[in-house]
Order: sequence, then structure tokens, then C-alpha cells
Amino acid sequence: MVGCAAFGCSNRSEKGVRMYGFPRDMARSKRWMALVRRQDLLSTNQVKYVGETELMTYDLLAGPL
Repeated sequence: MVGCAAFGCSNRSEKGVRMYGFPRDMARSKRWMALVRRQDLLSTNQVKYVGETELMTYDLLAGPL
């Protein structure tokens, strides 16, 4: 049971939404956090996930800004 880390998102894996883990590369991970408005996650060591909707909405797979 995994929930989306994006600000204001209530998508969860048990609702059938595919989840994707944040990149291990810190620069890319920071970019994802900024795009989904969750810079507060920088201080946590938890594994973070984002739903497929946010992945496409924020174009998280695009190269560096």
C-alpha cells in the first residue's frame, strides 16, 4: 500500500494507480520534489513515490531543467 507524495494528491496503489519511486540521484530527486511541491521531503529518509498521473502531469521523466 503506497501513497503518492505529490502535494494534495490522494492517489494510492490500492486504488489501482501505478506508483513510481523517486530517483536515487539526489539532483533528480530534488527536481521531482520541487515539481510536486514537496521540498519538505528532503529531510526524510523514507522511500517516496509519485503516481502515474503526476508523472505525466509534471513530465517528471524529462531531462534536467
